[in-house]
Formats: sequence, structure tokens, C-alpha cells
Amino acid sequence: MALWPSMPAAPAVTVVIPTRNRRELLLRTLSTALAQQAVELEIVVVADGSEDDTVEQLRRVADPRLVVLAHETSKGMAGARNAGIDAARGNWLAFLDDDDLWAPTKLARQIAAADAAAAAGFVYSAALHVGPELAVRHLEPAPEPHRAIRALRFFNPIPAGASNVLARTELVRAVGGFDESLKQLADWDMWLRLTQSVRPAACPEPLVAYVQHGGTQRRVLPSVIAREHRVLVAKHGLQASAPEAIWFWRWVAGGHLAADRRGRAALELARAALRFRSPPDLRQAARLLAGRAPQPDAAAQRPPAPDWLRALAERSAG
Repeated sequence: MALWPSMPAAPAVTVVIPTRNRRELLLRTLSTALAQQAVELEIVVVADGSEDDTVEQLRRVADPRLVVLAHETSKGMAGARNAGIDAARGNWLAFLDDDDLWAPTKLARQIAAADAAAAAGFVYSAALHVGPELAVRHLEPAPEPHRAIRALRFFNPIPAGASNVLARTELVRAVGGFDESLKQLADWDMWLRLTQSVRPAACPEPLVAYVQHGGTQRRVLPSVIAREHRVLVAKHGLQASAPEAIWFWRWVAGGHLAADRRGRAALELARAALRFRSPPDLRQAARLLAGRAPQPDAAAQRPPAPDWLRALAERSAG
């Protein structure tokens, strides 16, 4: 493991970015972390067994806030995040996957939200789901904190997953970091453990762009999700048979559909529809099997892209 350079003064926030063999996506993501306004930060990029020239490219980034950890062999997403947590010097930890994007005010807005909410241990915001060209597909609102705590018993309601969350470093360390036995659901497990002792806070504005593309993590290992779900049910006593739990299986089906596994997506929806007695999901499954597009969610919002996202899209296209 190599580490260079380090900042002389402790920052307010440590941003942890795990990455493996996705240099181009990483550099775009890193630019949005470096562009954060009104916050003293350091950025710990964990090159988790990368075999491309990621580390060499990062050496060329002339910014003293950047710290690089290099694992010779991959320790997985949770292991890479934990390495960043161990190296962190900030009072807050912000997690960012190597393909997602932040608004320049993301950290400042979230710190302000935490300050306004007494005893908030972590903070999240609304998020924009965007395609590979960064066109907005839909807005995922930020649930109110009390609703998020309840929803965590059934599914992971935090928009955009780990890339959204700012958490107090001492609390993340106190719960033991991310569970390295989990590949797909480690972030959900983390929020469950944090809410055992603290409450979250929420920002209503979308401060994260969750980029959906062929390499998105949940598209890589969808077969692991069901097994890990059983682990979380046993570990946290989740209410897997409650009607609200259907949202988890809709999320699973969405991952299959995004990876062009229409048959598997239809199968998951049909199973969920029968288990939870949901005719709309059964109709969606039938549409998929017939080769038609899923019926869009009437409640889904598709707002215009904010200025910061449009600027990123223009630079990426150029």
C-alpha cells in the first residue's frame, strides 16, 4: 500500500473514493469532489487492485488535497472504503463511487443540514438518476428522516446509495466500518447500523447524480443480491414479508433490466407480484416478457438538468 501526499491540517471532510480499472470515469468523478465549495476537505482515492494506469494518472493531479492508497490485490468495495475510513482525518466522511457525480455545493449543504438537525449522525439528499450521456432520467426525492428510518426495515431508501451520504467519522468507526462480507448491500447494512444510535438529516435538493451505465455495480453481481438480502434479514430482523418489502425486489428487477436481462427482470417482478399480491407488478412482468418497455411510474419526476450537470455533460461530450 502506498500513500501520498498528506495535508498538514486536519480537514472538515474526508471524501473516500474506491476505484478499480475505471480511470476515465474516476477522473470525471474526482473533478466534482475537488470542485466542492466552502469546505476544507481531503480526498482519499483507493485504487483497489487496479491494473490500468489509474495510479499513474492520479500522481499527475496537482492538488495537495488528494491522497492515494493503492492495493496490489482487490479487497472489494467494502474493503476499499474501509481503507479510506482508516486513513481519514476529517470529522466527517463522505463516500463517492468512482462513476457518480456531485453538485459543487453538496458537502456544504449537507454539513449545514446536519448542523440544523440536532444530533444528526449522517446526511443524504435527493438524487438525479442519469444515463451515460448524463441526461436526466428521473429525480429520486430525499425521504424525510423519520420515513427513511422506517423504510430501512424493508429496503434501502437512501437515493444513490453510498455516493450520497455524509457521516460523522467517529460514528462510522464505532460501528466497525463496512461489512466486508457483503458485496452489494454493504451500504444498506451500514445505514441500518448507524440508525441504531443516531438519526439522519436530509437535504431536499438533488446534490448527487447517480450515473447508470453498463458497469454500474448492481449490474455486475445481481445473483449475489438475494443471498445478501437473507443475511441482512437475519442480521437486522428486517421485515421481509411486509408489503413495503416489495420495493427491494423492484430494485433487484431494475438491476436485471438495466443489464438487459429482461427475462430475469420479469421473473423477479412476477415472483414479487405473487408474493405481495401486486397486480401492477404482474402487469409490468407481462410487458417485459412481451418485449415491451415497462410502464413508466406516473409519480416519477424528470426535472431539467441543473447547471452543474449540464456543464459536466458538455465537457464529457467534448
